[in-house]
Amino acid sequence: MSAASKVRREQPEREIVDANAGIKLGAGDAIQVNKRMETSVPEIWAAGDCAESFHLITQKQVHIALDTVASKHGRVAGSNISGGNEAFPGVLGTAITTLSLPMHHPFQLSGIRYKSALMNIT
Repeated sequence: MSAASKVRREQPEREIVDANAGIKLGAGDAIQVNKRMETSVPEIWAAGDCAESFHLITQKQVHIALDTVASKHGRVAGSNISGGNEAFPGVLGTAITTLSLPMHHPFQLSGIRYKSALMNIT
């Protein structure tokens, strides 16, 4: 089995939403949030892999589960929960990793694929 065939898309963990809390879902079944990481229910925030993000290229909400995005979501949400006024600017979808197979194979991704760009032309 190739390394690529082992990769699978993770679904957002959102049990609180499934428990009928009234929180709206957004892109990729992630929790819908605004730039302050606030959900559709007052005084409830969502951040990290369960929350959607604004894509700076497509100008649409997306679900991108990356640790760098999650940590920035958490910083913004934590600040706002404690009385701050921060906004998460959005994502480009950049990821860099190395697979340790017989030789190191770096993989990078940033932005969107050509097919996605064609689908997002308005």
